[in-house]
Amino acid sequence: MHLSQRAGVYRARLAGVTFRGCALQGWFSALWLSAVMMLFSSALAQTSVSGLREGGFSYIALNEVARLEGFTTSENSTSLTIRSPDGVLVVFTKSPDVLWQPSGGGQDGGDIGLSAPILKRAATWYGPPDAIELLGLVAFETSLVLSSGSQISVNYPAVTASALGVGRSELTELGNGVYGLSLFASGSAGSDTLSMLLADVGLLSLAFPERQREFDGVLGQFEDARPLFFSVTAVDSSTWAGEVTFQQQGRRFIAQPPYGLVVLSGDSRRVSPQGPVSGVILLPTSFNLRTPMSVSWSGVSASVQFRR
Repeated sequence: MHLSQRAGVYRARLAGVTFRGCALQGWFSALWLSAVMMLFSSALAQTSVSGLREGGFSYIALNEVARLEGFTTSENSTSLTIRSPDGVLVVFTKSPDVLWQPSGGGQDGGDIGLSAPILKRAATWYGPPDAIELLGLVAFETSLVLSSGSQISVNYPAVTASALGVGRSELTELGNGVYGLSLFASGSAGSDTLSMLLADVGLLSLAFPERQREFDGVLGQFEDARPLFFSVTAVDSSTWAGEVTFQQQGRRFIAQPPYGLVVLSGDSRRVSPQGPVSGVILLPTSFNLRTPMSVSWSGVSASVQFRR
């Protein structure tokens, strides 16, 4: 079947999923958009925050934590001020010394030395875990406990994704040893504030065994394609590029609407914290998910092997 004909078949199937109330509609609307979107949101969708390892120290993105907690912030080129219910924290780039004014004028305010200097990378301010704890949260190297009691992870870069130094990528564990590829690009809020997660639909039943029947059912609808789940999230409202390029052993495929990339939820042009985007990429069967391939999106490139 010609590619355009196959694309028409795929779109008909997906139209049935979305509009005709067929058996798969419940799977996509309930499972895909709730469980999958909740579990696969990146740091930018409030399930985790960005981390950085440099100079032997571990850092956590201060302004991302402030945004999650609803703390007000203000900044200039050399300092960041965070106002929390526990007090006001002022940090300075490249300095371990901070100003802390606890609420109610307690005795523990004034100049405080942190365990590591504050770093600023593009629009993101990074501080060691003890800076987070001043704001009334519990911080560990790889996780945080928010004021609500919920625990989120700290995502550290696993791979440098671009030879040009623009954006990054990392492997994201989805559960039970199943990994997806996260690509971080520049959005309206600065560098690394726009992300796309890619995951092999064929392995999602391993990550979520309690949903194996539903996953296997939808996978059977795409026997002549290799479907990849994708999710796009952002720190702030931003446009996103609906074009993903795959290359493997001389083969090249550009997934873009309306055929190779199908948006099932959200806007095909814009993404925001309240409006993430998700859907499927229909990779040709000539691509082998057990062999490394190059993936490029929004100026970020990485090599990934979806199956081992």
